[in-house]
Amino acid sequence: MITKRIVVKNLMRRAIHWMPLLAVVMLALAVFAMPAAAQGSKLADGPPPPEGVAAPASSASPDAGATPAPSPPPSGNSSDNSSDSASDRAPGPGFVPAPVNEPEPVTPPAPAWDPLHATKSVEVGTFYLKKGDYDAAIDRFQEAARLQPGLAKPYLLLGEAYEKKGDPGSAVTAYRTYLKLYRTAPDRSRILERIAHLESKSKHDAAPPGTG
Repeated sequence: MITKRIVVKNLMRRAIHWMPLLAVVMLALAVFAMPAAAQGSKLADGPPPPEGVAAPASSASPDAGATPAPSPPPSGNSSDNSSDSASDRAPGPGFVPAPVNEPEPVTPPAPAWDPLHATKSVEVGTFYLKKGDYDAAIDRFQEAARLQPGLAKPYLLLGEAYEKKGDPGSAVTAYRTYLKLYRTAPDRSRILERIAHLESKSKHDAAPPGTG
């Protein structure tokens, strides 16, 4: 028992010896903890807003995070009135009306180059010319001239067909086209005589009766 009392006394003495040191340590911890807590509260609060700017709403408020209600669309009457007033206004001096969508002009197809069929049309036209069917012959010769532009023979035969049909004006035009395309024609002199004869005949037929 005496030994236990001695041990307890020694422990109490040691505790009394260390109590001031523990008190100093606790006080120091309390001193350092207070500024940290104050600084943490200041950081949570955030910096004050600048002058002229309203402070943000508190997150604790019941309206925080709620989406604002959309504004109602403008009434349709205002747009109708504005469009009506714009349509009633007279156009200015520099007003240019919108072009009307006009159909594009149709370009005629280019004449097909087909010498084989042109030669065949000349042969068929010559057959009709000898037969006395001048209209059919003229159609064939015109077809040959279209299928092979620059070919002189269809115009020579056209002149003959028009001459026999009694159309001296068209015959002269066809003969002149023949001589223009075939400048070295061997029958040039004969065609020129035919042209002169047809022109004189056209003038005589066009002159009123009693002037000759």
